[in-house]
Amino acid sequence: MFKKDKKVIGFDVDGVLLDFYKQVCNYSDLEIEILDTWTTDEVNEVFYENIDNDVFWSTIPNLIDPSEIDFDFDFYISALPVKHAANRIKNLVENGFPYKPLIVSTQKHIDCKIYGIDIIIDDKLENILQCRKNGVTSLFYKPYYYSEEYAKKEYEPLTSMLEIKNKINGLQK
Repeated sequence: MFKKDKKVIGFDVDGVLLDFYKQVCNYSDLEIEILDTWTTDEVNEVFYENIDNDVFWSTIPNLIDPSEIDFDFDFYISALPVKHAANRIKNLVENGFPYKPLIVSTQKHIDCKIYGIDIIIDDKLENILQCRKNGVTSLFYKPYYYSEEYAKKEYEPLTSMLEIKNKINGLQK
């Protein structure tokens, strides 16, 4: 049987690379708080108010410094509105992230299989669980605004790109 030398890696964008939550707060009167859930009604409201706003989708600030990713990966995989895919790539590249193909997906557990992604890095526990059930290695990234309650220990939350790199290196063997 053929064995790949390198695992195919996909990065979620919002909550891992770009600070979608901060953008939501910047576009509303919400203050950044520690969240016990992946989203709130208030965050969803701002999302839907800006669903057609090109500026909103092309100016999301970085959550991490792109230089922290000192390992290769293959795809961005994000659940943004399809019509903003070009804005997302533009935003990432202008913020210093490498150009990579973008998969727009609301069913990451399925699309990881379709695109051959072996490892996904994501901040949404539901995605982590669905991908794991579907045989995709899933690394849970915990951004600064998630509470310890949300980022339960059994999911092994990772809080830096160095931790992610070390985990991936262990999986590449």
